[in-house]
Amino acid sequence: KKKPVTITVKPGHTWMDGNCKECTCVAGATPGDYQAKCSTIQCPVKGVLYEYGPMTDKSQCCPPLVKTRCQVVISGVPKIFTEGQSWLKPNDPCKEQTCVKDGTT
Repeated sequence: KKKPVTITVKPGHTWMDGNCKECTCVAGATPGDYQAKCSTIQCPVKGVLYEYGPMTDKSQCCPPLVKTRCQVVISGVPKIFTEGQSWLKPNDPCKEQTCVKDGTT
């Protein structure tokens, strides 16, 4: 079992308690009384174009977002395509485009 660690910080100081909890030293109800106010870090919402990638670093709180889909506006309507899917280019229907993974996030 790990022993608790005690740290002394100044009012207003912020620190990480583990990977996913951020704490700040705040004034308490009585003068001279201070306490830690902590909140859990909220991971970003992945949305329709992204998936959560693998956790490669044990110090990470949130998994990385990896772009896995393409969004193209065709005739004023946004369309979602997955990797490998193709569509005709809106302003040049003789050219086909394909959704490819390019490593961007």
